[in-house]
Amino acid sequence: MDCKQLAMKIIFFHGLESGPGARKHKWLQENYASVACVDMQMSVADPMKSHSFARNVMTNLFFTAPWNLPSRCIESSLEQCLSCQKDEMASVEHQNGVLVGSSWGGAVATLAIARGLWSGPAVLIAPAYFAVMGRFGAYSPENEPLAVYAAISERLKSPDYCGQVIVVHGTADERIPIDHSRTMAMATGMRLLEVEGADHSMRKTELPSFVEQDFETVLEAEHQRIDEDLDRETQSYLVKIEAQEKDLKERIELRAKVAETKDPAKAQQLRNMAESVTLAADAARRTKHTAKAARSSIARQKVAARKRALEKALGPEPAEAASREILRMQLPSQEALSTMSPQEVLAEVSATAATCFRSLQVVALRPPDETGRQTPRANRCIVACFLSLQYSEVRS
Repeated sequence: MDCKQLAMKIIFFHGLESGPGARKHKWLQENYASVACVDMQMSVADPMKSHSFARNVMTNLFFTAPWNLPSRCIESSLEQCLSCQKDEMASVEHQNGVLVGSSWGGAVATLAIARGLWSGPAVLIAPAYFAVMGRFGAYSPENEPLAVYAAISERLKSPDYCGQVIVVHGTADERIPIDHSRTMAMATGMRLLEVEGADHSMRKTELPSFVEQDFETVLEAEHQRIDEDLDRETQSYLVKIEAQEKDLKERIELRAKVAETKDPAKAQQLRNMAESVTLAADAARRTKHTAKAARSSIARQKVAARKRALEKALGPEPAEAASREILRMQLPSQEALSTMSPQEVLAEVSATAATCFRSLQVVALRPPDETGRQTPRANRCIVACFLSLQYSEVRS
């Protein structure tokens, strides 16, 4: 069916440094008849954007305590972006529209749903709400991620809500961790769609094959590194969640005590909110532990699969011999490698690694740069080396 024939309006909330006319907006325009995208005038460092973080820093600098400045400015930017979208959301019957928010736009859309400004179908693409509010902390307790998730959970259960909310997130997203969306989905009841291999821009990343093969001698070290990284990340996350939960519940209880004498119903409502915060925090903790176990298992499977693929291509004996030999090799630096032509790399590596599986294994076992990735040029060099090798020479 041609999507342009559908009688619906798409309201698109763009990303942080994006705007009308960007890639996702153009794609929606090409595929749907009615697409609206309001320029939210948002940026991190551009003071010419009226709702930018930089502009809000300048505005609040002399009126906000220094320790509250980041959270106050982030919250101000979110509120301003949400405000400029209100007319567009009000212009359409929610059951006949779809709200699509990408990254920062997903954070704005999250707030819109929590406050009841939108009660129709929504698609949140790698929403950044937890990333920005969890990092700097909310200036107002009701904007804390757990409080917002609790509010969304209640709204989605309401019979007045007339649509499904779907969160879409790439498993290879390095900017907004997919665990943030897993937590949101668990705490709110949203449906989560994980796109395997997609990055933050929802483009598919190149999947490594023979370029990053690991050998027997590095498997155990790789497993240990994976577990240590996951333990460290999980512990940091759990400590942060516990602190947020405690702080938020204390603030809610304080407000409940103040309201108790004047408005008992309001006090009870606040205490019910505190219970929802506890449930959301528990869901976040369970999600993190589940995600840690899954990520550890997947990472180990990938390491083992790379080894099996190598052994299948070359036989186990050359792989084991190469893994021992690699420890004694003097390899060209990553910086030097990335500046060489494929022919230069082939000549350099072949000369230094004649006894060690030739160029492919030498280059493949080079430690990555500080970002954890090979440079594109280095990858092309590796492929060129691979195509130039005679594996029969290795076995001889």
